[in-house]
Amino acid sequence: MLVEFRVKNFGCLRDETALSFLPTKSRALWETNVYQTNVPLVPQLLRTALLYGANGSGKSTLLYALQTMQRFIGDQLSIQSDSQLPYTPFLYSQEDCTNPTAFECSFLHENCLYQFGFSYNKDRILEEYLFYYPENRKRTLFTRTYDSKIKKYIYKFGKYFHGHKKLLYNYTHDSMLFLCTAKYLNNTHILSIWNTLSTNICIITKYNKPNINYINKLLFNNTNIQKQICSFLKSIDTETCNIEINKFISYKLLGNEEYNVYFYHKNNKNKTIKLYQEDESDGTLQLYIYLPYILQALEKGYLLAIDDLDTNIHPLVMRHIVDIFQTTRYDTHGAQLLFTSHDVSLMENNPEILRRDQIWFVDKSNDQASSLYSLTEFRNVKDVFRSYLHGRLGAIPVLYGWNYPPEV
Repeated sequence: MLVEFRVKNFGCLRDETALSFLPTKSRALWETNVYQTNVPLVPQLLRTALLYGANGSGKSTLLYALQTMQRFIGDQLSIQSDSQLPYTPFLYSQEDCTNPTAFECSFLHENCLYQFGFSYNKDRILEEYLFYYPENRKRTLFTRTYDSKIKKYIYKFGKYFHGHKKLLYNYTHDSMLFLCTAKYLNNTHILSIWNTLSTNICIITKYNKPNINYINKLLFNNTNIQKQICSFLKSIDTETCNIEINKFISYKLLGNEEYNVYFYHKNNKNKTIKLYQEDESDGTLQLYIYLPYILQALEKGYLLAIDDLDTNIHPLVMRHIVDIFQTTRYDTHGAQLLFTSHDVSLMENNPEILRRDQIWFVDKSNDQASSLYSLTEFRNVKDVFRSYLHGRLGAIPVLYGWNYPPEV
């Protein structure tokens, strides 16, 4: 489970920005929205977190930052020594556009708190560290720091790090994480930690949103997930009784396999109607694409992060999805949902659906730097819904008069 994510100097996130799943002492919705971890140092964590903000405020950038960190860890972008690092610093000031980008995440692994972080510029990894907290005490597994004077990395290992240290750091080139080297050389101590960071977090943004052909291929032989998807679609009043996925050779894809899905609905006379995927509603198709990831997160206890989850989805269905992650009947393994949305109905009658520490805002200042803050920072706000729409909480667009037609 993710405890906290920090990022600095990434896109519009100039200053250090921290998103936390640690709950406050409030007892609101404690039985449903707060997960009991059984880890003494982090006994509870929030199940969901929601980001609000105007268009262009930086909501998507925060999720993309998390995705970029995961790419470093789980992807092979840094396997080759000549790989170009995804360095996208804050560009609106001369100083920040050359400063390093930094990521850090705290997470639970095998009933213990871990802390992993690194910083980098366009040329190399500058710093990397991994700590953990057994028996509530901080212990170092390794640290790595680039010394620009001698142009070498300085490594320090804790006594609990196992493995051939010299072999590992000799194989770690400038643009690669030491964590990844240890994994690729089958260091068993690091491998399980790497697995947690690389596979237990699923992030969907505009940069990697799956298309329907990919989902069709994924589900082609998985009748169990197909049935679960049908069950969910039926539960939101779509009258979907079955789906059918066919495979064929596509001439458009130069002879490669392509997959189509058909949706079967019942009409008011109990007659079955077959709809091709292009005839299905955008909302149903959106859910069809997201549901395999939702089901996987619930089954495995993963973090699922989705940008603009509410696109083409009715507010009541959005509430239904959030409720699923916050219902112990469905979420028995500590799954977490992080998403951005413009659906303000989720904050109506607060705390009916979400606690205050689950609602976050992203706002952009005049110098184009974005800031992240929680609803908990506003103590005297009773009607959250109206306060947000009236601008008292920030993170809304400032609308100006539109000069139309433009003057020539």
